[in-house]
Amino acid sequence: MNNRKKTEMLTRSAILLGLAILCQSIRLIIPMPPFVSVFIVGVLVNAILALSTYELGVKNTFLISFVLPFVSYMQGQLPVILFIPVIIAGNGVYIVVLNLLKGNNIYVYGAALLKAVVIYLGVYLASIFVELPPIIMNTLAITFGYAQIFTGCVGIVLARIAIRFLHSAKS
Repeated sequence: MNNRKKTEMLTRSAILLGLAILCQSIRLIIPMPPFVSVFIVGVLVNAILALSTYELGVKNTFLISFVLPFVSYMQGQLPVILFIPVIIAGNGVYIVVLNLLKGNNIYVYGAALLKAVVIYLGVYLASIFVELPPIIMNTLAITFGYAQIFTGCVGIVLARIAIRFLHSAKS
């Protein structure tokens, strides 16, 4: 890869990282119930991860997804620091499965399901080491379970729409 191509990939990665962080920050700017923000922010971040995977590849997208849980923790959205590697692992699974199945129309949505399973199990295992009140555990089960499936699938749909739009704008 020549220097110009490397610079272009790095620039696109930085733009998408900045956009993802901006999307995560929406909940700090616009007041909304936490349950609603999980879906709005989740869909937008998953769309950016899917778009990045399709356009920039696994390596660049993994770098983006590595930063996001740290930002989320600093914003107070992750209650326990042990959840950071769990989110990184879940995002990693999402990215790799998306990349492997990107040409497939239906099975690609399995990326969201696998991400949800990895994150749900990881949060459950991490919570063994940290005592959390039952109300927080129930909220985490919803946030890191069903919500991840929905936001991951809708994120893929939005990314595919964005890619069609971006590619038609290039022609």
